[in-house]
Amino acid sequence: MPKSLVEALDNYRFETRAPSRAEAIRRLIQLGLEAAKSDDGKD
Repeated sequence: MPKSLVEALDNYRFETRAPSRAEAIRRLIQLGLEAAKSDDGKD
């Protein structure tokens, strides 16, 4: 993973107080899936 992506992930983790990188990744995936789902009906 590029260093810039790891840094962005760590920043997100600390801002949201996620207990681990794995949890931060899980939350980001969940947010992305929810956003994609809401965008499905807009086209």
